[in-house]
Amino acid sequence: MLKIRFYIGFVFVLNSCMNTNQDNGFIVGENESICPKNHTDSIIPIIYGMPSEEMFIQADSGLVRLMGCEVSDNDENWYCKKHNISF
Repeated sequence: MLKIRFYIGFVFVLNSCMNTNQDNGFIVGENESICPKNHTDSIIPIIYGMPSEEMFIQADSGLVRLMGCEVSDNDENWYCKKHNISF
């Protein structure tokens, strides 16, 4: 059950971010990646679930933000590095 939850959460986050624009090697949405403080720079995707070694490296480089393994329907998809907020 726990492994299924990780997988579903990871797919949920990726599906919510899908579009044709590329940013730091990730597919990002057009309207979803705007900070509540009204800017688009310093925004990175939030990844839920069990991270791979590559995800840890990307998180250390500031390309993604790793969150917990518990996934719900109202989790944030984006993180603003400038204002330290998730949305």
